[in-house]
Amino acid sequence: MIEPYLPETKKKKGKLLGKLLDLATGSPFLGSFFQDHLGNFFKGKTMSNDAEPLLFQPDKKEEETDNKFFNRYLEPSDKDYEKGKLNRYFVKDIPSGKVAELDKNAYIKQKKENKPYRKFHKLEWLVSGLVENTKIKGYDAEGIKSKNEKTILAAEKALPGIGNILNDGAQFTKNTLTKNVQGNLVSEEDRLGANSKENLQSKIGQFVIKGTDIPYNGPYHIHPTLGPMVGAKHTKAIHPQLDYVGTDEETPTELVQQQTYQKTQSTTVSEPTTQGATLRRSSYSSY
Repeated sequence: MIEPYLPETKKKKGKLLGKLLDLATGSPFLGSFFQDHLGNFFKGKTMSNDAEPLLFQPDKKEEETDNKFFNRYLEPSDKDYEKGKLNRYFVKDIPSGKVAELDKNAYIKQKKENKPYRKFHKLEWLVSGLVENTKIKGYDAEGIKSKNEKTILAAEKALPGIGNILNDGAQFTKNTLTKNVQGNLVSEEDRLGANSKENLQSKIGQFVIKGTDIPYNGPYHIHPTLGPMVGAKHTKAIHPQLDYVGTDEETPTELVQQQTYQKTQSTTVSEPTTQGATLRRSSYSSY
C-alpha cells in the first residue's frame, strides 16, 4: 500500500497558537503531531492511512481575531423581497459551541481558511408571500413562517446550536399577499374541489370508470368541475373520474347540481333536471 505523501513544507512549524484535543476523550493531547496541507492535525510524526485526527482549539487571542467575521449579516434587500427568498450563512466554533451568522463574503473567506474547528451551514430563507397559515375556501395554504420553521429544524440537525440565534420563522418576512389575491394561491379546480360533495355512496349500475365500461360501486365524491370521482373525498392524489350510466330518474341530486354548475357557474337549481353522463375530460386527475 502506498502511504500518503506529506510535503515537508506543509508540516506545522513554530509555536502552536492553541492546544490539541484527543477526539475520543476530549482531553488535551501532548504527544507528537503533524498538520497536513489542508490544516488538519493528526497524531504521530508522518502521514499514514490510519493516522488519528486531532481537534485544534485556538487560544483566546486567535478566537478574538476570528470574532471579526461573526454577526456580519445584513437585512434583506428590495431585490431579495422581489425574489421572495435569500440564502443565509452560518458558522459554528466547535470548541466553544458558539454559532454565528455571516454575510456571504465572510462565509466564503472562512471556508477557504479551512480551519478544522469551524463547521458551516447554508440555508434558504423565505421573506415574502403569505406569512401565516391560512384557510382559503376550505384548503389550508401553508405560510412562509411555517416553512421557515421547518428549515430551522433541519438546520438544527445539521448544525446543532443554530436554533439559539435562528429561532423566529417570521424574521424579515413581509406579507405581500392581500386577501384579494390569496385565492390565486390555490388553482381554480382545487379551490372548487374544496367545495366538493363528499362521502357519497353509489348504487349498483350507476357509474363506470370514466372512458371505460368497467362498473364502479363504492364511495365517491362530486367535484364541481370534474364531476363524480372515485373516493369519499377529493384529494390531490391521482384518482379516476366516473361516468354516470344510470337512469335519468335516479340521477343523484348532487350530480344534477354539478352539471348545472358546469353550465351556469351556479349550483342553484330552479327546476330539477335530469341529464346523462358528465362531460368527458381526462380519465384521471391529480387535482
